[in-house]
Amino acid sequence: MMFTLWRAHGDRGTPKPDRTSPRTLPIAVGATLLLFAGAALYLVNNGGPQGFSTTPPPVAVGIPAGFMPAYPTGPYKVGVAHRAILINDQPTILMAGCIHYPRSTPSMWPALMRKSKAAGINIIETYVFWNQHEPVRGEWDFSTGSRNLPLFLRLAREHGLYVNLRLGPYVCSEWQYGGFPDWLRLIPGIQFRTWNEPFKREMERYVRKLVEVAAPYMPERGGPVIMMQIENEYGNYQWMYGEDGNRFATWCGELAHRMNSTVPWIMCRQWSDVPHVIPTHNDFYCHHYLKDFFHKFPDYPGMWTENWPGWFQRWGEARPTRPVQDIAYSVARWFASGGSYHAYYMWHGGTNFGRTSGPMVTTTYDYDVMLDEYGLERYPKYHHLQRLHELMFKYQDALLRHEVARPLRLGPKQEAYVYGDPQDSRSIIFLTNEDETQRARLNFLGLDVTVPRWSVVILSGGHPHPRWLYTSSRIDPNYPTSQLGFKVLTYPQTNRPYLDHPDVVTALESIPANRDACPHQNIRPLEQLSLTNDDTDYLWYVTDFEVDDKHPAPRQLVLTKVYEMVVVFVDGNLVGLERGSEWTRFDLGRAPLADTPGTHSLQILLVTMGWTNGEKRMEEYHRGILGTVQLDNRDITNSGWGHSVGLRGEKKNPVVGTNDPATVVDVRQSPSSPHPQPDRMGHSYRWNARTSDPTLVAQYTGASLAWHRLEFTFAETTDWAHLPPLALDLNSMTKGFALVNGHHIGRYWLIPGESPDSGRCQSCDYAGWFNPDRKCRKDCGLPSQRYYHVPKDWLSPPGQTNDVVLFEEISGEPQKVALVARVHQPYEGDEGEDNSQGPNDNDDGNDLLRSTNPHWLLVVLGVGAVLSVVALGWSWRRSKKLSAKDTRGEYMPVATEPDEETPPKLSRL
Repeated sequence: MMFTLWRAHGDRGTPKPDRTSPRTLPIAVGATLLLFAGAALYLVNNGGPQGFSTTPPPVAVGIPAGFMPAYPTGPYKVGVAHRAILINDQPTILMAGCIHYPRSTPSMWPALMRKSKAAGINIIETYVFWNQHEPVRGEWDFSTGSRNLPLFLRLAREHGLYVNLRLGPYVCSEWQYGGFPDWLRLIPGIQFRTWNEPFKREMERYVRKLVEVAAPYMPERGGPVIMMQIENEYGNYQWMYGEDGNRFATWCGELAHRMNSTVPWIMCRQWSDVPHVIPTHNDFYCHHYLKDFFHKFPDYPGMWTENWPGWFQRWGEARPTRPVQDIAYSVARWFASGGSYHAYYMWHGGTNFGRTSGPMVTTTYDYDVMLDEYGLERYPKYHHLQRLHELMFKYQDALLRHEVARPLRLGPKQEAYVYGDPQDSRSIIFLTNEDETQRARLNFLGLDVTVPRWSVVILSGGHPHPRWLYTSSRIDPNYPTSQLGFKVLTYPQTNRPYLDHPDVVTALESIPANRDACPHQNIRPLEQLSLTNDDTDYLWYVTDFEVDDKHPAPRQLVLTKVYEMVVVFVDGNLVGLERGSEWTRFDLGRAPLADTPGTHSLQILLVTMGWTNGEKRMEEYHRGILGTVQLDNRDITNSGWGHSVGLRGEKKNPVVGTNDPATVVDVRQSPSSPHPQPDRMGHSYRWNARTSDPTLVAQYTGASLAWHRLEFTFAETTDWAHLPPLALDLNSMTKGFALVNGHHIGRYWLIPGESPDSGRCQSCDYAGWFNPDRKCRKDCGLPSQRYYHVPKDWLSPPGQTNDVVLFEEISGEPQKVALVARVHQPYEGDEGEDNSQGPNDNDDGNDLLRSTNPHWLLVVLGVGAVLSVVALGWSWRRSKKLSAKDTRGEYMPVATEPDEETPPKLSRL
């Protein structure tokens, strides 16, 4: 038996008014309809292959074959169209990764390119660094070590990678002098980067040389170079030079055109219209530029030459990071808005070896990017972006063979971009939500779609519904969970660490005893770079002063306009270390000064920490003591100064190969402290004379201005082919530089890091416009850089000795230096990714598309059933009461078996 609602015809007579509640029927009808609707939707969505799947694809180990356009097998041609760069007339998505060849070594290049290709990178961007290739005017070097640009280009071709060769000559890049050689500033009458004949003449000579070097690697010869860049971010400076800047920008375009190359030329961050070049964009986000760009340049494609997926680091700063969710958001929005060329600056950051870094920039140039400083994959950044690249290549035809999609407004901060027919599985759809705090529930194409805050959801078209592909803020839990770290390297057999309290010999750098001991004399302090050029970071300034009845021993030293780092001694006693500024003060009261009357010496060591990498009038860049010098209230600026260039140890190499007891002391006998504070340095470092050797006067005992030598040898059983990337752990040192087998691995400084904005490390919420100075700094209070990369190229093979030389400016314990390996380790904490939870951050792929999840349909069925039972039960009780009173055949519900003569008027349950 089942309950059936109908109107009963008592004795088949005239119908009579219904006495049941007027609300009973609508409730039952609504419940019945709800049940049928739920059942129908459930069957549609669970009844066959047309159902909508939100299951993410398996984690890729490389872009599947066939998704990325194949590298041409022979000569080919490159063109330009409105929607994309053309390779053999085919519009092509170009996903670029910046790898600067001087920031890695030749042995690293093949693995870097292989891992880049596997992640969906099909073009390498690199600057060309003028000061690396022509350190002396007219003497070119394109073959030594990391200067081997032709080898780098050949390897790119072998790995099926295109190259964007960014010639400059100005490159910025946090690189020494922005890439300019130091001799350029000495040319009479020269002014950099403006309408200036000496500069234009030198720049054209450089560009012609580079075009000549690149000629064998052009498309007509099957080579990888498909575009070149002239100048760099000139739009940031052009306005400063007025009309001369405008003329220079136009001249750059004409110079590129005169090269008669077969590839397009670009200028990045170029706001004005320059003939013969494509203007491109650099920023953390660039999708918002494209509408105006396409209107202004209808014949050019949208090109983003620098998306900054991390940031560089300065000494004294905590480690910068950028969450991968935000990077993916920026990339997806770029392609949704019509961009077709995208580049990560950087993809592999590498190392500022030697003295190549810009001012106060750390030796590491890791940049928190997908391939770390040592060339290892950084998870989950590497895989999360790899998946996004795969989708852009898979749907390349939809993206590039249609006009730029018009945004469809779905909400106050939500839009949709559709490329192709949304019912065609070859189409691609971007749903964007730029709200930083709230997810958005959107009704799109009949779907109830959830887009998390600050996210892009990517769908493919299809019938009856699109299919979910990717969410920028959703990190697949199947991605590898290891993090990068360091492990002490040990001998294979004994498990004893390399450099396990090694024997250390130390030679002490001499300090000019007085003004007359210096070779360069002047009435006032001379500008530093005019003496040092780019040969050394170090310059001594020495003057003498009197202590007598009229002039008591000074207690304060003040220098104005002094740059960069200042190390002060009085009579050979260390006073302190400070970073120079417009006004720099030293407290001499803590220094062990002799109060006896007579002549005393003030010895100031100025240390540059890299030359400017970008400013107006770079040819006028100066360092050193540029202002006044005062002892208490006594101005000694014009009292006569001696200058001594560099360190004697830089020229004499005092440690390697010497065992003269007169010049070598055991550092373990010297007082030292791993992190001395400048205001505590004075009394701890009183030095005593040791020798009168005129070439390297080891005048004092102590740890300041000391050369330390230690060595290690790889065991004969070392698996050299699989040696992991190595580094020196210099946590026991303070400040200086390091050499391994004569190779300068860079400056070191164990200064604690702080956030540039507040001093404290902030939270790292992925949502919202990224600013590296205001969010996502890590490791506050730890050294800005503790580990220093030692490339395999510079190491001696097993059985041969490796020499490590450290020049320590302040204090250190070299016997505690360790050799460590860079490795992937089990995940134990944050490696730079966002761990914070914001409002509504718990969405995953299975919760984004409501029409495809059967769970809520079951809820509908359940609610409908409950309502139906309640309504029918209430109706039955009501009818029973009425039946007891009514004997006149009125309309009333009854329970009965249906028959052909009493058809139901409403749907059955």
